[in-house]
Amino acid sequence: MKKNKAASKQGSKPQLLDILIFSNLVAFFVIGVHQTFVLGFSRSYWIFMLVISLLLLYNYRKNQSLQKSKEPTVRSKKK
Repeated sequence: MKKNKAASKQGSKPQLLDILIFSNLVAFFVIGVHQTFVLGFSRSYWIFMLVISLLLLYNYRKNQSLQKSKEPTVRSKKK
């Protein structure tokens, strides 16, 4: 029983790559806002497109990990 609970909790734990994607997302958003004030939106548009791409990637990976954790595990019978 304890092994199954530990495995289910481990599936919900964010991976290092997810943390890096999210931190880059936040950092580029802050940079984009700063560049919008300094240069204008038309010159910082590519930064916001990068932020949206990272956001979509983060959501895709989060949904994939949730689906993996919800899948029932097949138990092998001991003989």
